[in-house]
Amino acid sequence: MSEETSTSVKRIIEPFVYFPNHASAIAGLGGAHRSPDPNYCFHTHYFEYAPGRVIMHVTLLGAQAGFGELSIRIHAYRPGNEALGIKMVGAHRENLSGLSGDHHIAVKFAAIPGVHYAAYGFFTEASDITALGIDLIAEEFGDDDAGNYREADAPQTILVAHALEETASLISAQPPTLKTPMSQVCTKKQLDELDRWEPWSSTISGAGSRLDRWRQIFALRVLERYGLLQKEARCLILEPVSHELASVLFDAGCFVERIGMSERTEDRISRHDIGYFDFAICTCPTAWLQDRAAVNAFIDQLLQNILSGGFAIIVFDYDPASGTAETKLTKGDIERAAFHLLGHSHNVAQLNFSSGIGPDAPSSPETAFAMVIQR
Repeated sequence: MSEETSTSVKRIIEPFVYFPNHASAIAGLGGAHRSPDPNYCFHTHYFEYAPGRVIMHVTLLGAQAGFGELSIRIHAYRPGNEALGIKMVGAHRENLSGLSGDHHIAVKFAAIPGVHYAAYGFFTEASDITALGIDLIAEEFGDDDAGNYREADAPQTILVAHALEETASLISAQPPTLKTPMSQVCTKKQLDELDRWEPWSSTISGAGSRLDRWRQIFALRVLERYGLLQKEARCLILEPVSHELASVLFDAGCFVERIGMSERTEDRISRHDIGYFDFAICTCPTAWLQDRAAVNAFIDQLLQNILSGGFAIIVFDYDPASGTAETKLTKGDIERAAFHLLGHSHNVAQLNFSSGIGPDAPSSPETAFAMVIQR
């Protein structure tokens, strides 16, 4: 559906209210006092908009200009989380040369739940513009649905997180470790070193077997390595998950949403009435997979809930012998899943299947392979 035929709601926005006393660089507009920034033109309040497309319509009324350039940025932040700061999510630069009369500028961005947005205008090049006023109208389409979030065009997470490292090879030949986690198999050495990872080791010491503890410590190490353990970060967890892992996330200030086993349907995994998330964790996908053939569909459904730049950590049951277990992934299954994700514009942390020798051998007979995916 085109923007011209889509249903939208238009909201009138005051352009000078954020700095009510600051005079605009457009003479005669804004407040009565000189702004500390000589290039400042306008700044709206921060508002939350309906999830989906938003167009900020800026109209310079009765404008006259011989030269100059106006930049308009859309800034975003999450209320109550100063640590995340303010992030630019949209921008437009407009050549003001030769303006005469009303002049319309449109700046588009995608709004996500829980984030507030403001429009900020300033001169990137000095201008002689004059204007009778500035009209701002925010047009909200509220058309957020699963289709908006399936591929790399999903709105960006505003977490200050690290990107997955680019590598020349999809598969690593280095021994997998918890110190520098990637997409990797659980090995004997990693199990032997679980007690090293305090305070998490003590916190989850009673959370099942050593392999269960590895699944959880691995997820926490990934979150720590990539800067995702932040206050107000939004986390989606697929059950079953230990109380101990959830407690660590709560203590870090994360917002945690769980999807329970009674809700394990495709619609539930990818439903959007709960909003969208900076990262997702699933330490036991066997409970959600009917068979190995469904792994790509399962990952796709989970990623529909994740913002661009966000992460998914999925710890699969793994069969290093490439047997025929219905829900245990083989090396070939994991490689195919990785190529599928790369083909859909996602990033996958380098795969590490271990050498299989001595301490670097998988924790047989039961082991796991964790995939780290960045949307």
